[in-house]
Amino acid sequence: LLMSKLDSQTEIKETEIFSVNEQIKQCVLILDNEFKTKNLEVKIKLGKMRVNCSMDMLQQVWLNILTNAIKYTPMGGKIRISSIEMEKEYVISISDNGIGMNKETLDHIFDKYYQGDNSHATTGNGLGLSIAKRIVELSGGKIEVNSAEGKGTTFSVSLPKLEKDYFPTRP
Repeated sequence: LLMSKLDSQTEIKETEIFSVNEQIKQCVLILDNEFKTKNLEVKIKLGKMRVNCSMDMLQQVWLNILTNAIKYTPMGGKIRISSIEMEKEYVISISDNGIGMNKETLDHIFDKYYQGDNSHATTGNGLGLSIAKRIVELSGGKIEVNSAEGKGTTFSVSLPKLEKDYFPTRP
């Protein structure tokens, strides 16, 4: 239902200004038990980032990417979350040293119902990343993935920075 709703939208109308770095840290806390169960090392290096997006929808993006990173990273693996500030956008990267993806999976990773690794087919419906991509696009951003089999995966999400007018000036 959410995918159908997102497909029919051209923009997200209910947005608010919030701190993406704080939201991502909260998502890591939400998934803390999953990180601990697999003894994953999580390193977070995020700058201050304020955006005007749907807070609830963007949270789904981070939870989806992080859940996949947990799922496909072996016991004792590493997940890195970082950001860089560009002139007009923030780029948030979530990297793991998990199993990675082959070229066919990379070519279809954002397709609806696609599941590249059939060993996890019963744990999802193949909509998570297509929903994440649509949310990011409706937020004025883009999502990209780089991966190599046996070496891990990096998802990079670019989101537009706020206009200077949004930041109150202080004396």
